[in-house]
Amino acid sequence: MKLFFIFLAVLLLVPFPIKIKFKLINKKLYLFIYSFRIDISKNIKKYNAETIKNKKAFRKTSIIELLHKFDKNPMKPYNYFSINMDYGFEDAAFTGLFYGMIYNTYPWIYKFLSIFLNVKKYNFSVKPHFNKSFFNLEINSIFLLNIVNVICIIILILSVHFSIKKADID
Repeated sequence: MKLFFIFLAVLLLVPFPIKIKFKLINKKLYLFIYSFRIDISKNIKKYNAETIKNKKAFRKTSIIELLHKFDKNPMKPYNYFSINMDYGFEDAAFTGLFYGMIYNTYPWIYKFLSIFLNVKKYNFSVKPHFNKSFFNLEINSIFLLNIVNVICIIILILSVHFSIKKADID
């Protein structure tokens, strides 16, 4: 019985890593969780205007409130994040312009990740290849997650959900 409580305490407090990798190769998107490969390209649904109109719309205030609560949350999971991009276009000038536009997104991606996660290591690598036409994108991420983080995130989401329901009733 004591061994069970020790194991439970370790499980609650010690984070365990979750390794996730996205790869975009030849217009196919793959998801790797540890070493299991999942082809996401065939599972993506195509939406038309009618299906989007039938969906229940979110309120902007609820999304902003949820983002604000996540940003101020001290119990975020830790993350090690790496983006590697190899690309090229037939026109060298267009490749250079695209290089500048991609590097301008670097701080925006970091800020977006830091809303939901404590980013410990962030690597952003872009390699342009002039006069070649191809695009490869690889996103590696390791989440350090424990049960306390999961419970805290669930409480945040439920608090926003119930505040929205309360506002809808009033």
